[in-house]
Amino acid sequence: MKRIWLIVFVLVSVFTSCKSDDDTPLPENTTFVKAQVDASAWEATSFKASYINNIVSIEANRSDGTTIDISVQNVSDIGDYTLGNVSIGVYEEGSGNDETYTTSGTLGSGTINFSVLKSDRVEGTFSFDGGNGLGNSKSISNGVFKINAAN
Repeated sequence: MKRIWLIVFVLVSVFTSCKSDDDTPLPENTTFVKAQVDASAWEATSFKASYINNIVSIEANRSDGTTIDISVQNVSDIGDYTLGNVSIGVYEEGSGNDETYTTSGTLGSGTINFSVLKSDRVEGTFSFDGGNGLGNSKSISNGVFKINAAN
């Protein structure tokens, strides 16, 4: 009889102590900037953001020299903002190519949405089409960011 209770105890202990790793959420401090550039995956290896005097600036760089920079003026709350002439999105190819594609002027347009907007953190989504003034363009889509901001 003692043996049966010992087996039951061991089995109960084993089954109740097992825990699935799938339930682990991402830490809240996880940060990233990701997008699709002309339908190719792009992810920043370094990035920073600031939210000062109603201006949000995001600078994201990849090790191959490409960058995505976004500057949004007159930001007062979460929501959608237009990228164009005043608030701009820029995609730059580095490493010798030095091609710049921007929403500035009539070269392109886009949107950015802030879902979290705090002095120390910005999160949201973005997309824009940028032109280089020579008739070439880049499509930046499915952009998403979660960044600790400097203030």
